[in-house]
Amino acid sequence: MEAAVDLHINIIRDCFVEYQGTRALLEEEGIIPQGTQWPERYESVSWESGLFLFSLKRTRPPGARGARKLWEAVDWWALCCFLVAPPMNCFDLAIKRKAEELAEAIYRNSEHGHAEWKEHWRRWSLAMNDQAFQDFKVKIPCLVPQNRGSRRVAP
Repeated sequence: MEAAVDLHINIIRDCFVEYQGTRALLEEEGIIPQGTQWPERYESVSWESGLFLFSLKRTRPPGARGARKLWEAVDWWALCCFLVAPPMNCFDLAIKRKAEELAEAIYRNSEHGHAEWKEHWRRWSLAMNDQAFQDFKVKIPCLVPQNRGSRRVAP
């Protein structure tokens, strides 16, 4: 019996997305245009569509070891998707994200941030001590964690 294979999707530094999988998986996702000429061996095929540039090539399957020649005919592909004209480069995006994280940390450490956290904690504590609410939660499957202890076998 053959093991199930999943499509791998890697987002690399906000710059591009890489889909890895078998030909059937990539075609099933609908991300390969009809009539695409699949590359042979180590060649690649590229095309533009809308705002994106795509590049399709054979790649080493996860966990594969050994010389490149051993996997030159293996059905494992990488489809890279890049923005043709990104609004910012990768470094600008990283700086923007870090600036947003810093602004959030500064807010959480401010008087307003502390007050917001205390109010959140007060509401959480009230909910945890509200027996009617806790009884209601028990009736909803998967909302309350199950006791993972061993089950007793009837004698």
